[in-house]
Amino acid sequence: MIYVTHDQTEALTFADTVVVMHDGRVVQSGTPAELFDKPAHTFVGYFIGSPGMNIVPAEVRGREARIDGHVITLNRSYDGLPSGAKIEIGVRPEFVDIAPPTPGLLSANIDRIDDLGRVRFARVRIGDAKFAARVPPGFSIPEKSAGLKFDPSHVHVYAGQSPGRGDRLMDKTINQKAWFLVLPVFLVVAFSAILPLMTVVNYSMQDTFGNNQFFWNGVGWFKELLDPTTDLGERFFASLWRNLFFSAVILAIEVPLGIVVALSMPRDGWRVAACLVILALPLLIPWNVVGTICRFSGGLTSVCSAMS
Repeated sequence: MIYVTHDQTEALTFADTVVVMHDGRVVQSGTPAELFDKPAHTFVGYFIGSPGMNIVPAEVRGREARIDGHVITLNRSYDGLPSGAKIEIGVRPEFVDIAPPTPGLLSANIDRIDDLGRVRFARVRIGDAKFAARVPPGFSIPEKSAGLKFDPSHVHVYAGQSPGRGDRLMDKTINQKAWFLVLPVFLVVAFSAILPLMTVVNYSMQDTFGNNQFFWNGVGWFKELLDPTTDLGERFFASLWRNLFFSAVILAIEVPLGIVVALSMPRDGWRVAACLVILALPLLIPWNVVGTICRFSGGLTSVCSAMS
């Protein structure tokens, strides 16, 4: 069974294998433990876990990473990093401990302390970068600054992956108000579904003959309509087969055409809005005008045929 959710806690709780997608592509799949311990992408590290993984720019050479002039020891050597790529290190708050300010430790300014009951996390700043670190049990928290002790076995190095945390990485809040944007579509669909029902009820009660004269007919009209041996039934079934054939032809054209249009649409910029407006223009034609247009085009065809 495949279950789709935007809630990372729900995914990690129920799934044996989790597939994480970002910008329309799969960035990693694995067990919840693999996604937490060994995130293959900065998005996975930040999205999975609460608080998310700390991701900061760094200079990496061999087994050392430099942040703000301080050296952090890495678990292995990184000699094959691509030149010119943005290099970042990622480490989860659970594997960075707050410590007294000490020469040799990376120094950070403390903004606040989040007490989650079982554990406390310090929200700190390293220059302009925000960082989260675990507060060891019984540790007396300094007022302004503290040192950071890293666990080298849980420090990850990423090259050219993060598009910029503040703007592009997904925020972990869900805005349910976005559903209001599709409410008009639901209303139009509901109205379109009610119209045939109203027609059925209407013809179940009466049969209309010009000049607003009504004859109460009950279900007799439907019996005659569904009997192919009657004139009305013969015309009904002939119309039904024509409509089914027409619908099949339209679907055979529209489905491949829709796939081609969807694949060729731009993904960002003003052209997205322009394409959506152009595609929505046919929806502005009222449904009750379609028949008039068809009759008018049919009349023109008849005139042209007569003239030829």
